[in-house]
Amino acid sequence: MIDICGRDDMLDLLRNSARKGALPGVLLFLGQPGSGKFSTALWLASLVNCQADVGKPCGECILCRKIERLNSPDLLIVRPDPDTWNIKLEQARGLASETCFAPIESGRKVCVIKDADRMTEEASNALLKILEEPPSYMLFILTATDSSLMLPTVVSRCFRFRFSDLSDKIIAERLITNRRLPPSEAGILSSISCGSLGTALAFADNPEKMNRRIKLMELLTELHVISSFSLSVKLDGLCGSPSDFIFIKNIILTWLRDLILSKTGADFGRFINYDFDSRLREQSANVSFESLREIASFMFEIGKASEYNVNPVFCADWLFQKIWLVFSSGLDSGRKGEIFG
Repeated sequence: MIDICGRDDMLDLLRNSARKGALPGVLLFLGQPGSGKFSTALWLASLVNCQADVGKPCGECILCRKIERLNSPDLLIVRPDPDTWNIKLEQARGLASETCFAPIESGRKVCVIKDADRMTEEASNALLKILEEPPSYMLFILTATDSSLMLPTVVSRCFRFRFSDLSDKIIAERLITNRRLPPSEAGILSSISCGSLGTALAFADNPEKMNRRIKLMELLTELHVISSFSLSVKLDGLCGSPSDFIFIKNIILTWLRDLILSKTGADFGRFINYDFDSRLREQSANVSFESLREIASFMFEIGKASEYNVNPVFCADWLFQKIWLVFSSGLDSGRKGEIFG
């Protein structure tokens, strides 16, 4: 059974639209990674094809089981190419060809385009006609994090659903119930997941991911006391893929937010990384608000660069060196001699 957390109102709306025959042929699910967009797309694919006719996916009929296992011939899933991190023209053309054929065993053929904001302009243009007038047997579900990265002509053809961030309380309860985590650990994971249940579950299921987050936070909270050479050594092997860079960037954003809160004297309970409370407070005493604004501008620059497929290893190294320079430039001469010399 496909399990979706905290989206009851949205599921009710989709269920009622499907029951009335008013479900749009092209949907766009918007939200941060891990917010449940893909799971909801599979739930909807099961809903419109379920053989039980009980008003929701039964999870037991052959069509529901095939969709959940991703082996239905009438479920098409398009993902970004792992090498280029984009959905390319050839993929779009292949999808357009597939839509010419009616479902083999289901009532509706469902196409899920994951990370549609990674479609190239050529791929987007190749799908415009089919998205404007999809066959009656087709249901397109696009998922994306940022619709501003998509062609406006594609977005305008979609009925949009916004997946808002879940509360820390909802995420922590799910971790305690489904993963049997102690409340203290569930609290930390819910905080650092920033409203994304998928991110929290990934941390819970992958201890190595949690260890990487701890190492990153240790590195970030010592940037004001290490040398450039030490930083270079610690950066070696830190980032090797686009997904690694996204992970690193998200951790840096939580660290930056916590530093800003610490500068304002906020209670540690408001920190995302509250397990690093003392280190964050010490570090915030060594940086000005102006420097934090400068770091925020670096985050914006690197975000724009990543849209153009700049090497993720270069992006990560550049970002850390830039942040380190902000801290080193704010040190007094005695402290600089201690680090550099």
